[in-house]
Formats: sequence, C-alpha cells, structure tokens
Amino acid sequence: MNTTLVYVLVSKPTDNYYEQTLISAWSARHWNPDMNIQLVVDELTDATLKDKRTALTKIVDEKIVIDLSVGGTAKYTNKERSRMLKTNLRSYVRGDILYIDSDTVVCGTLKEIDLLKCEIGAVYDGHRLFDPIHFYDVVQRANTLGYDVTGANDYFNSGVLYMKDTPNVQDFMSAWHSLYMQGQLKGMSYDQPSLLAVNMTQKMILPIDGIYNCQILNGGLPFLAEAKIIHAYNAFGNSPFYGLTDPAFYKKIKEQGVLGEDDILKILSAKRQFVGEYYLVYGDNLPYWHSSLRHLYLDSPKQFKFLEFLSRIFRTFIK
Repeated sequence: MNTTLVYVLVSKPTDNYYEQTLISAWSARHWNPDMNIQLVVDELTDATLKDKRTALTKIVDEKIVIDLSVGGTAKYTNKERSRMLKTNLRSYVRGDILYIDSDTVVCGTLKEIDLLKCEIGAVYDGHRLFDPIHFYDVVQRANTLGYDVTGANDYFNSGVLYMKDTPNVQDFMSAWHSLYMQGQLKGMSYDQPSLLAVNMTQKMILPIDGIYNCQILNGGLPFLAEAKIIHAYNAFGNSPFYGLTDPAFYKKIKEQGVLGEDDILKILSAKRQFVGEYYLVYGDNLPYWHSSLRHLYLDSPKQFKFLEFLSRIFRTFIK
C-alpha cells in the first residue's frame, strides 16, 4: 500500500488511550501486514512508553515525537495536546495518509484507500447531512469561534481522515490548525467545529464510503456488515454496549501489558462485540435522541432525575 496509516497518542498511564490505540493498531497490522503505520506522540506521552507500555511501539513502523513545550510556556491539557497534533499532522508526516482515532478497530484490508481520487476524504458525522437543529451543540461551538455554520450541508467526523500530500491539503490543514488554536484561547477544545468552519470556505473534503468510519453509536448500522473501520466513539456510562470499549477490557490489557489470546479473539470478532441491553432509536423516537433532555440526563443526572420526578406527577394529573 502507498497510503500510510497514522495514529495520534496523548496518554498517561492512568487513562485508557494507550490501550485503545494498541487494540486499533494491532487490528490494522493483522489485516494490513504490509501497511506503513506511524505513531505521533507528544514528549510527555513518549516518556511513559516503557515497562508495560511498549507493545504498541513494536507494532508501528515509526514513532514520531513532537515536543509541544517548544515555542512557549502554555500549559495544555492532554485533550488539547491530542487535537494540536491531529490538526497539524501534515507538518509531521509525508506522503498520502489515513488518520484514524484511537477508539477504533480495523476489520479488514484498507488497500482500496489507495484508489481514492479526493484530496481529503471523510465520512459524515453520524452518517447524515448537517442539520442545525440536530447539531445545535455544533452550531453553538462554532459561534464561539466566531463562525455562523447554520447554512452548512457537510459536517464530517474527524475520526477518520484521508489526506493526500498536496499543497492544497497543506494549506487546508494549516488553516484548520490555526483556527483550532484560536478556539483553544476561547476554551474550545473540540476540533470538528473548526474543521466544519474551514471546509465551509475551502470546500475540500469529499465524502467517502461509511465503511471506513462506521460510527456504531450513531447511524453506522447500514455499514456494519462491510465495515473496514469501526468507530466506537462516545460510549456513555459505565456499562458500554460495545465490548471493546469496556473499561474492564482496558484494565485487563493494562495489567498484562500485551494482548492475550482471548483479547485477540474479541478483536477479530469486532462486528459481534455488542453486549447488554440496548434499543434501536429510529423514526418518531429520534426527537428524543436529539433532545436537550437527553443531554441533560448525560451531563446532569441529578437535575434530570428531579425533572423526571416532576414529569411523573404531571402525567398522574393528566390521565
């Protein structure tokens, strides 16, 4: 393959990002033994890649260490550091690249990526066109950046990005990185609103098949059977519906330092790793999925329980 697979890792031993990346990189190597895989890390993460955190570096072909302390004394969170590296990837890696987030698992060969004609390719966020009503949080975040995105049509998920090595892509990525860094000054750590804002003016990103970023939590079901990359982002709660995002699974790998035979079997059957009780949200149920009350439940469960209590009383009186 001519395309290089790239991961960004910013992690400390107490979180699970290293274990996520190990799972994804192992699966990528299994299905694509000849693919060049590169790992981009910051200097703080690099210092932790020792003892039981070395299996990943044995899988990748190259580790690129970026010292983010150079050029200033600003203190960045790990989330900010990760986005800084991600939005600036074209400055670190040469050639055509396929960037994928760590909370993914590769399920097959990626050789057809070489055939893409677009300069930048991605999958729609939630596998759907942009709707300012359903993506109201994105609109608010873009407003923080000073951009009105209510007229946008294409809103892409940045978890999987195909990028050719061209001057146009270099310019696009430079603009994205610059806008993201401006957003950081305003307390904006998300990278997709700035990606949306840049793409509204440059219009470079073209949609690619959803099998390359099957977002199983939101809209990915039609692509699951043929998925090349499963993206298990935003698995809320302590009882995840997808086994490869289970904190207990990560803890086991963390303690072992390597992937065991049973871990590998789980990874190889990634399309069947749905556990526990869950429901398919569709049709008339979608307004609830996109409602502010659902986000209140996720972000402020105590306040939600109080409103739930009041609603039960209200329902009693209207019967």
